[in-house]
Amino acid sequence: MQKFKGLLLTATLLALGGCAVYSPHPLPQAAHFITPTHAKESHPLTMVEVAQRAVLFNLDLEIERKKKNVSQTQAFQAGLLPNPQFSATIDHPTDNGPGLFNGYSYGLTFDLLALITHPANAAIAEAKAKQAKEDLLWQELQTVARARLLFVQSQMAGLRVSLLSKARTSLNFDMNSINAAMRNGDLAPDQADGDISVLLDIQSLLGAAQRKELRSLGDLRALVNLAPDAPLDLQGLGAPEVLSEAATKQALKQVVAHRPDLIALRDGYDAQEEAVFKAVLSQFPNLQIGFTKASDTSNVHTTSFGVTMNLPIFDRGQGQIAIERATREQLRAEYQNRINQTEGSAAQLRSENTVIADRIKILEPEIALLQARALNAAKAARSGDLSAASEMQFIQSWLNRQNEQIDLREALWTNVIALDTLLASPMQDTSSSDKDAPQ
Repeated sequence: MQKFKGLLLTATLLALGGCAVYSPHPLPQAAHFITPTHAKESHPLTMVEVAQRAVLFNLDLEIERKKKNVSQTQAFQAGLLPNPQFSATIDHPTDNGPGLFNGYSYGLTFDLLALITHPANAAIAEAKAKQAKEDLLWQELQTVARARLLFVQSQMAGLRVSLLSKARTSLNFDMNSINAAMRNGDLAPDQADGDISVLLDIQSLLGAAQRKELRSLGDLRALVNLAPDAPLDLQGLGAPEVLSEAATKQALKQVVAHRPDLIALRDGYDAQEEAVFKAVLSQFPNLQIGFTKASDTSNVHTTSFGVTMNLPIFDRGQGQIAIERATREQLRAEYQNRINQTEGSAAQLRSENTVIADRIKILEPEIALLQARALNAAKAARSGDLSAASEMQFIQSWLNRQNEQIDLREALWTNVIALDTLLASPMQDTSSSDKDAPQ
């Protein structure tokens, strides 16, 4: 009996020796924004610098990193060998008759099927850990694209605000001056209607541009986990580099090898291959073996060996095998579809970029010409050689082309960012030292 007690105590101490200690980890009670040192930098931030800070400080990415850590710990857990099962009992006679002793039994049992499927379980967990790592990289690329897009949107909205503010100032009139001119008889009703229409259009567009600039800057601050009132000064934005057709095709040849989401899909497919293999292995009967050492109340000692096995008469695992194989085919189809979508989207974006870039080139001399005509019209109107309505038409045409150019620049940058992300290409950063402003 003393031998049994000593064995039980030793087993208990060994089991508790490697246990973790619980410590509480309370939740935060208030918002906490990271204010990195770049908030105090004297130079405006480039697109690359903003994207880098988004990767470093974005809270959604921090959550994804925690998920990756969970996958890694799951892979570690799956790599551990299954534990044997230990059982122990003691029989104390309640009748104090002569010749009675305390009976006991203890034994070990081991699941052989768990040992057989252990390598497959470890391989599944390892593949899923790799998949989680690549998924995180893909999320980082998406965050970079989101930061770049918000950078572009804020810059284009700022250009539109600058354009419309200058246009409103150059008109040299407002609603009060128009009403005063009408009361004094210096402005005909039809001229007043034209002036009011142009002024209201400009004010409406200016308000929309200001709201968009504030919204995009606010979203950008949130993306990099800055406080809502933190300073965020951005560099001006130049023109993006449009990939040629040959460069796009060359990048497509390499995209399968290094784009994180495609690598993650392959890792998921590898995990599913192991799941199919595990299901096939699980067809074997579940065999458990063990031995027991016992003594009854009459002090008769026994040593026994036992085998437990399920009989695969009805369920031989054929249903689970079919499920795993069907899931594998689904993942295969998803992977093929992702590759097809990549090539189709890349070709479409490449074609759109060519059309947009060509249109921007055509607009540049048109805008210069319309600007000169608008200035001449303003001079002619002040000297009385041109009607106010005709002056407004020249100004309106110039504003329309300027707005179209800004729209096209934003569309081109949006497509370039989408194509860079699609091809997992290096990030472009075509920044200018000064804020770009319409002339």
